[in-house]
Amino acid sequence: MSESPRATAPARLNLVYHAIVGVAMGLIAPFTILAWIPATLTGMVIGRAGVEQRQGIKAMARRRRCAYSRSRAACSRCCSSARSSAA
Repeated sequence: MSESPRATAPARLNLVYHAIVGVAMGLIAPFTILAWIPATLTGMVIGRAGVEQRQGIKAMARRRRCAYSRSRAACSRCCSSARSSAA
């Protein structure tokens, strides 16, 4: 009473179509490597920030160069970090 599904013949493989798609993929593939470079670097920065956050390390603000000192270290004359640690 129930009909069995008919077996259909497989479609013929269109080699020309597959060749065109293959050539197009081959031409585009080398350019995708350029996207992996910044993506990898971005992932490394985000991952490192996550690890530092879990360890309780706060992000360091960029220090301003002291007008009286040649180094980026805090000096005793003008830098607030030197004053607050001395008090």
